[in-house]
Amino acid sequence: MTEKKLNNEVLSFAQNFVYEYLTYTAGEEKDYKERLKQYITTTSNVSDTEIYKGAQKAVYVQAYRMDQLDKEHFDVYVLAEVQYEYYREQEATQESAETRMKVPVLSRDGEMVVDGLPMFVNDNTFMEDYQIQEYSGQAADEQTAAGAGMAVTSFLKAYYEQDETVIDYYLSQDADRSKFIGLDGRYTFDRMQSVRCYQEESMIVCIAEYKISDVVNGAKRWQKVRLNVVRGSDGKYYIQSMSARTTM
Repeated sequence: MTEKKLNNEVLSFAQNFVYEYLTYTAGEEKDYKERLKQYITTTSNVSDTEIYKGAQKAVYVQAYRMDQLDKEHFDVYVLAEVQYEYYREQEATQESAETRMKVPVLSRDGEMVVDGLPMFVNDNTFMEDYQIQEYSGQAADEQTAAGAGMAVTSFLKAYYEQDETVIDYYLSQDADRSKFIGLDGRYTFDRMQSVRCYQEESMIVCIAEYKISDVVNGAKRWQKVRLNVVRGSDGKYYIQSMSARTTM
């Protein structure tokens, strides 16, 4: 594994952990501990959180900096916006607050674990020298790009608006279906802005940029995803995997 890929995976691991760590509801401690199991060891007390009342949810999480302590140990800094729900004088109340955490991560033989207690910090030092490098490569030929692009658009519309039966229709045979749990109409697919397709041996990498609409308030938001697409024996194009990471 290259150093760059390792760094990206450590950042992603810590980011996902913080989302689960800061999201919980009173009375659901068992579920909370189950969600954290994939990030910690059986001897860790990271999940021993005393949840007194109400609920909280991480609505935005971003790993923004990392210190490598040695070959296997990293400190990852994560910014999170947390929405709190609680009762004040018998009245339901909601408020949001920003927090930052330093997460100790051990990476060994391709596996990672949070190997200590996450620490709340006051840290505003971002990765100043980091510049987003958009994905680039050998562009797919016109016919391939057109077919893969149509498959991507149809899949994304199903992903946001339809049930699993419809979504499965667009997936390759060996796609991990647990990674494609759709939004079931929580958002609607508004419009496709662009689909850029690149040829990587037998895989077609598509970078899709599009807008979705929130069915609750109609707010439109940009989305940008990477989809790996394969061509089946029937000549049709199917989605193999999907990722929010669209950089090199």
